Amino acid sequence: MAPSEIEQLEIVRGPGAALYGPDAVGGFINIVTKTFAATHHPDGAELTGTFLAGEYGLKSTNAGFYGQDKGLRLAGGILNNTASGQLLNLPGGNRNDFKLNTYSLSGAYEITSKLSAAARASFDRRDFNAQNFYTTASGDRSRETTSRDWYQGQVRYEWNERARTELQVVGAASTDLYVYTPTSVANDHLIHYLNFQGQHQVQFSPKVRAILGGQADRRAVQSNDRGNHALWHTGAFAVAAIAPTAGLHLTAALRLDHDQSYGTEVVPQVNASQQLGEKLTVRGAVGRAIRAPNFTEQYNSAIRPGIVPSGFSVGNPGLASERTMNYEAGFDYQPLPALTVRSTYFNRASRNLIDFMVASGSQVIATTGFTNINPDGSYRLAENLVAVRTQGVETEVTTRAQLSPGLRFDGSVGYTWVNVANNSDVQTQYLSNVARHLVAGNLSLT
Repeated sequence: MAPSEIEQLEIVRGPGAALYGPDAVGGFINIVTKTFAATHHPDGAELTGTFLAGEYGLKSTNAGFYGQDKGLRLAGGILNNTASGQLLNLPGGNRNDFKLNTYSLSGAYEITSKLSAAARASFDRRDFNAQNFYTTASGDRSRETTSRDWYQGQVRYEWNERARTELQVVGAASTDLYVYTPTSVANDHLIHYLNFQGQHQVQFSPKVRAILGGQADRRAVQSNDRGNHALWHTGAFAVAAIAPTAGLHLTAALRLDHDQSYGTEVVPQVNASQQLGEKLTVRGAVGRAIRAPNFTEQYNSAIRPGIVPSGFSVGNPGLASERTMNYEAGFDYQPLPALTVRSTYFNRASRNLIDFMVASGSQVIATTGFTNINPDGSYRLAENLVAVRTQGVETEVTTRAQLSPGLRFDGSVGYTWVNVANNSDVQTQYLSNVARHLVAGNLSLT
């Protein structure tokens, strides 16, 4: 969606399986838009827009609008990024060019004081040079064109000040056309996703709140590279938030999921935080997560016409689902009104983690049974790692100061240390690219 439609971003680290699905392993980002938010804005209209230009033909446009009048909300926006790109050191003089276009439109209407409805449509189109995005082959001259259409509807009913029911439906259709070389047969994928979710929230007292709900979703792919596949997933969840004493907040969640990939699983989660004085809060969380392999990890290159070139990534239909236990503990400290220090220790123990690793063609054939593999070639095969432990510490210092009535200063600096222990002692694609040390920061005047 266009950034102009966003009301707020909720970045939640740690397991978030209860409301957002059992595969929310390390955390999730919840995007709340202006039309779908439960907050209320004063009637009026606003327009925003920026245009940026840079080297290599870079042009970036970000524009949008939001308006509200007598219970009707409308919002929309565009986000366009294009560049001719740098000249690559390749025969033919290709460039790493791209064209990325996103358009979105949404609306909401307050039918009565208790009943409201909202709808959204967004369209994403991308065309870009994809050389060595997915292969290590020297002959890779890839280009990729993708599209994604997203449709979403929501009905919300406010029973009273303490009870609310929401029903949502989401439908998405995606296409992906990938050409390895100008003369090769293109990989052509059509992907459909459908999701239904309902939940009921009740505030029993100022100290007790509960959410009950369920969801069902279906994902399907039609592809000349991966084949035709479809899977259903259903789940039911319950969340209870309790504040038994001053400064103490407890959240317990339980989720029951059934997936055609892994069967029926129970996914529990517990979070706790305690405020110690006015400046310090300590917190902790523990939770379980499970993630089924996706169609790419299972079937990539499975029925690709001809012999799959050496260096390609190859799926594995025999993959097991990932299972993870997540633990974290940390604190938030505010020594001054304009200064906040946050630090979190995290520890994630994973079984059957899915990653791609180098394998000979004969190994790939023996593992997958695919008949389009060169036995003398070398590939990146999706496999389960027996056990992986990821732990680290994330620390961030943020400041916000109002320098004058029309000028505000915001700044942050953060450091993250990550250690990954893989008992299989094999070099893999994703784990080998994890940054062990990461420093980031930003400054802004608005």
